[in-house]
Amino acid sequence: MGVQRRPKKGSAQDKGQKPRWLGRYRDHAGKEHAKNFSTEKEAKAWVAEQERALRRNEWIDPVDAATTLGQVAQSWMDEATREETISARKTLIRNLGPLEDMPVSVIKSSDILAWRKKLLTGRDWLDGSVLSEATTANTVGQLMSVLKRAQHDRMILAVPIVRVPKSAPARSVSRQDLLTEEEVQRAATAVATGKGHYKARPWLRSMILVAAGSGLRVSEVCALRPEDVNFLRHTITVSRQMGRGGVAMPPKSQASLRTIPVPRWVTAEIVEWLQAHPVGESGWVWTRPTGKPDRPFDRSAVTHGLLPAIKAHDLRPHTFHDYRHFYASALIGAGVPVNAVQSAMGHASASITLDTYSHLWKDSDELVRGALDSLTSLRANCGQAAKKAPDSHTG
Repeated sequence: MGVQRRPKKGSAQDKGQKPRWLGRYRDHAGKEHAKNFSTEKEAKAWVAEQERALRRNEWIDPVDAATTLGQVAQSWMDEATREETISARKTLIRNLGPLEDMPVSVIKSSDILAWRKKLLTGRDWLDGSVLSEATTANTVGQLMSVLKRAQHDRMILAVPIVRVPKSAPARSVSRQDLLTEEEVQRAATAVATGKGHYKARPWLRSMILVAAGSGLRVSEVCALRPEDVNFLRHTITVSRQMGRGGVAMPPKSQASLRTIPVPRWVTAEIVEWLQAHPVGESGWVWTRPTGKPDRPFDRSAVTHGLLPAIKAHDLRPHTFHDYRHFYASALIGAGVPVNAVQSAMGHASASITLDTYSHLWKDSDELVRGALDSLTSLRANCGQAAKKAPDSHTG
């Protein structure tokens, strides 16, 4: 291999044209690669660069380097087998926007940051809509997984460094954010009451009451089966969650596998619902009243059921997750300790519970101060000056 002088078609002397120079080398598989240059110096430099990359195991096939991010993401999606994973990866491809047609080898950190900003401020390649911080963080995390796959396949040498959260940022819930008991009851009544174009959804009323009394995530509520409820001991065991399209899947984390003590009115609500709506072959407590028989609800169905009810009945804007916050605040208000709240909520660590709800516990200064008020003997003697000893030198 090396460099070869190649004149253009016809006589270079007759036409006054300079000859071209061809640089050639072979990769590890013995495949030849070639490229034309105007000067011998450029051709030699290019060959030397490629051979050096081969020796250092840093060489990338030009065909792979030219593969677009969209093509890599599509291949990544095609590998998925679970419906939940396929749906999530389709969503990423739909959100790639300006990155989709870029060669994966040229994507820089600045390109990713500019794309992320568009997700948060307006996706001009779609309808200008924005994504939430949580969804954006998840989408960025998926993109980084695609780039890591490209790195493993030797399409790029390194994944661009992007210093932004790859998961939803933890958010402390303020007291002003919390729904009151009256607001929860009003929402439960409203979703079961038709108004204007809004059609009543009694199944959503039942879900809201159970969520407010158990702290279950919406995906956990949708995946509830009668055998998960102990109607004698009044507990609910979480062993699964419902993914997109009504596909049951393992819980969010190992900590999500839990058994929750619930008030009697929660089990009574489930009993009343099951008596009026017997469980079908699928075994889910709540199933869609129309369409495919025994088809369970998922997060999307619940969200699209709650939003129009809020608008129709002029309720305080909120999401289904706010019933989970309501439950946590009720536990904390009743004096339940941190570790018990963590267990009931299914948090992976106590720090998550504290980061989210710490300010809802009673002021720690007052608790510490009050804990020592019972030491009456010490309290009785504090503040009393010692008796002054008599002066022996006085006459």
